Amino acid sequence: MWLFLLVSEVGVLYRLSVKLKQAAGLKNHIVSDVQVKRDNLDSLQPKLNAVMQVSVTVSQAVNSQTILGQL
Repeated sequence: MWLFLLVSEVGVLYRLSVKLKQAAGLKNHIVSDVQVKRDNLDSLQPKLNAVMQVSVTVSQAVNSQTILGQL
């Protein structure tokens, strides 16, 4: 009887180890995807800052012309 329980427990432990390896693989894949997305966002930040600066400059120029046109 104890041999059956031991074999059964070994089977349970084996299935759990397989699930653990699958979960670790999925975690590594997700971590890798997050890092790629973080790198992409970091590379976009300078471009976004440049666009925002240009839009502020254009907005100020348009406002200046509108004010001058009203005078």
